[in-house]
Amino acid sequence: MNQSDVLNQMLESGTQAAIEGARGFAVYLANLPVSTENLYMYLKVLSLNDTEVLNAVFKKRMPESLFSRITPDKRLVASLLNLLSSRRAGETDPRVVHACTGTLASVYTHPADGMKIHALTAQELYHTVKYLVLKDETAERFITEILEAVTTLPSGEYGGVSLVAGKIRDAALDTTKGLESVIPHGLLI
Repeated sequence: MNQSDVLNQMLESGTQAAIEGARGFAVYLANLPVSTENLYMYLKVLSLNDTEVLNAVFKKRMPESLFSRITPDKRLVASLLNLLSSRRAGETDPRVVHACTGTLASVYTHPADGMKIHALTAQELYHTVKYLVLKDETAERFITEILEAVTTLPSGEYGGVSLVAGKIRDAALDTTKGLESVIPHGLLI
């Protein structure tokens, strides 16, 4: 068993000893620039959603630029989307939401290029925009950027995700509708 396997097992175990170990590891990791070599350790640490772990990671960094030095690939985008879908909106630390949505907004700034990296599905879009219910200005800005960009895609391509993005954007802006008119209720509670 190599060191990475031991670390992964520790981070996944969820025991109190593992959380304490993760806190120490996060302090160590936070002193390293995010790179392709340690990217997935950062993602694993973020997935813990532990306040002390996140305090260490974001002590010297802005969450929205955590992954800015990494060229996004399918695995990174899928990992960020999984982080956003793994918890309800109110359960995820806002810094994790900012790190994920900030990177996704960057990926989908040029939506056709972003879709070549990872073709967003309607379900992934729903899991991302559910964070609008938090009324968090930073997350709202990034999510709106994603919606605006994806809405510009040709409606016949990419499984109609541009139509879904347009409906969500319109519902978010229309005070008479609200997100619950377009996003499955189970995601919003």
